[in-house]
Amino acid sequence: MRPKLKSARARLAYHPEWTKEVHGCAYNMARRYGGRLAPWYEWDDLMQEAYLVFARCQRHYAGKVDNPAWFMALFKVSWRRRMVKLFNQCPAYSLFEDCETLPESAVADDVQEILELLEAVPSELKLALLDLCRPRQRFNFTRDRLQQLRSALTTT
Repeated sequence: MRPKLKSARARLAYHPEWTKEVHGCAYNMARRYGGRLAPWYEWDDLMQEAYLVFARCQRHYAGKVDNPAWFMALFKVSWRRRMVKLFNQCPAYSLFEDCETLPESAVADDVQEILELLEAVPSELKLALLDLCRPRQRFNFTRDRLQQLRSALTTT
């Protein structure tokens, strides 16, 4: 059995910096999850959150990681988990509730037409649309419910 040889290369500490590669990674991840967080967070807030995650990773792993790829992998996982945590902490968003709470003066003409069309829709169809808009819930209807929807659609 051969003895293990020590590496000839000395281990150099990697000191991460916020470069265009790190910014690009944060940008792509924010673009992926940003649509879900748009009702609560602006784009600049998400990018600032990404920088805070980077700063935390930098402080914690600065002298411990010697490979930039390892640090980038740690940052990606931390940033993804932070985005998921932000999404899970936000209340469920409903477009219908948002439209109902808008004052009449703030509603544009196109939006006003859409709201008038929504008022004319039968209540069964509104309930079905609300079921579709709920996050984290599966869309299932029984045969009776589907029959009620078909009859409501044919009467309008």
